Amino acid sequence: MKNLILILALIAFLGCDENAPTKNDVKENLENKYSIEELENDPNWVEITDIDTLDIPCIWYDLYKMGKLISTDAEFKNLYNESKALTKHSELPCENDTNYMDVDYSNRGLILFEFGPIGGSPLFKRKIFKNSNLNQFRYVLEITIRSASKVGYNFTEAISLPKISKDTEMIFDTLRNYGEWIE
Repeated sequence: MKNLILILALIAFLGCDENAPTKNDVKENLENKYSIEELENDPNWVEITDIDTLDIPCIWYDLYKMGKLISTDAEFKNLYNESKALTKHSELPCENDTNYMDVDYSNRGLILFEFGPIGGSPLFKRKIFKNSNLNQFRYVLEITIRSASKVGYNFTEAISLPKISKDTEMIFDTLRNYGEWIE
């Protein structure tokens, strides 16, 4: 036991350099999940409201599950071709529909998002925020569970929004809450 304490003390003593700066990086806590309410009340986060809702493309959902940002027409076509190559693609009701999105990629981006299935008669609330200080966009989907229902619901969307530069970080968050229970 004495040896263990001695070894730990030596590691602590030799492992610390008095001249080494401590980490003080603004992005240190990026993996924290923020609620929509917290982001709305933080002056550094600005809600993005210039959003156009589009038809869901004929692309297998697993390819954009939990969010995918598409910045060019070539990226979209590659994703579509990747979907066509999957055997599951034939299960889509739009199997032969090219359904290329009408997005002007010179000044807009495309977000495809799929979450589910989830039971519990969920309510979905989605908002997108930008933080210029962190050079970050955050897509937040809050899911409020309201019952013990086993029926599976999905949240799927295709939206366009102002162009997000390549050096901007895009984070997709999903948060689960338990709301007022319904019978």
